[in-house]
Amino acid sequence: MVAFILRLCLIMSAMSGGFAKKPSPPCPCGSNLPYSTCTCSVLHSCLSPSLNLSPSYSSATPEEVVRSRYSAYSLKSIPYIIKTTSKDNPQHYLEDFEVWKARLEEDCYDKYTLNRCDISSSNYSASASYKEGDEVTVTFTAFMTEKGAGGKTNSFEEVSTFRREDIGGGNLGWLYQFGDVD
Repeated sequence: MVAFILRLCLIMSAMSGGFAKKPSPPCPCGSNLPYSTCTCSVLHSCLSPSLNLSPSYSSATPEEVVRSRYSAYSLKSIPYIIKTTSKDNPQHYLEDFEVWKARLEEDCYDKYTLNRCDISSSNYSASASYKEGDEVTVTFTAFMTEKGAGGKTNSFEEVSTFRREDIGGGNLGWLYQFGDVD
C-alpha cells in the first residue's frame, strides 16, 4: 500500500511539474529578482488588453520605467515599448501603431541576449512634486551578448529623457521622450 501511495505521489508530482514550483526566470533588467516579483513584471501588467496604461503605472519612477522598457525589449513586449514612448518622441514615434509595431518586431535586438541594465545617474527626486510636461533624465548602460559562436559582449550608454504626460483618465506617468546614445 505504501508503495502504491508513493508511486501515485510521484505520478501526480510529475504531472504538476514537480513537488515545488519551478522558479520564475530572472528579470532581464538585471535586478537579480525573479521576473514574476520584479517591478518590471508589475509595470508590464499595467498595459491593458485594450493597450492603455492603467492608473497604477503613474506611480512608476523614471528609473523603473528604464528597467521595464529594457526588460520589454528583451521579452519582445512591443506594445509596452510603444505605449511608454511619448507621442512627441522625434526619434521613434509613429502615428500608425501597426507599422511601428512591425518595425520594432523586424529587429528587436534579435541578434543579442540582453543581460542587464545598470543605471548610473538620474536627476529624478522622489520628494519632488512633478507636473505635466516636467522632464527628467536617466543615464544607464545596457549590456548584451551576441548570440551564436563567440558571444561577444557589447554595451552602450544612453541618457534618456522622460516627460511626465497624461496616460489617460487624467493620470500622469513618465514616458520616454528621447535618448542620446554614446
